[in-house]
Amino acid sequence: MNQTEYAAEIVRRLVDAVPVPYRPVSLNYWKPHRNDPHGNVDMWVIAHPGSTAVRGWLVDKALSLTAYSVVRDQLGFLFDITPISNDISSRKFVEHGSDDSRFHDLRYALNQTIYWDSIGPDELDTDLETL
Repeated sequence: MNQTEYAAEIVRRLVDAVPVPYRPVSLNYWKPHRNDPHGNVDMWVIAHPGSTAVRGWLVDKALSLTAYSVVRDQLGFLFDITPISNDISSRKFVEHGSDDSRFHDLRYALNQTIYWDSIGPDELDTDLETL
């Protein structure tokens, strides 16, 4: 699957996007950093065996999908530990759905972002207003 096909597949799965609530967390020696979701999640998972990193794409209905990582806790619930603005309590997230190395290869190849205008109109059959 090439980058364009991958981007189109993620867009087709926007109907499966789920809200992921922000949860403020810290460890005694560390707090999550803004704009570092992948590093934040990796650090959290190391300190919390049983939690897993979930790679995927954060939905910005006005512009794009942004490569992002969240945590899945031991009960299967997703949550976001990367600090965000105070007026946002959760954001929609689409899981990557494959192995981490493939996700990281694609996020770098796509420069961290899938823009709506890079997807053909046939692939973008999702109503962005409903997200």
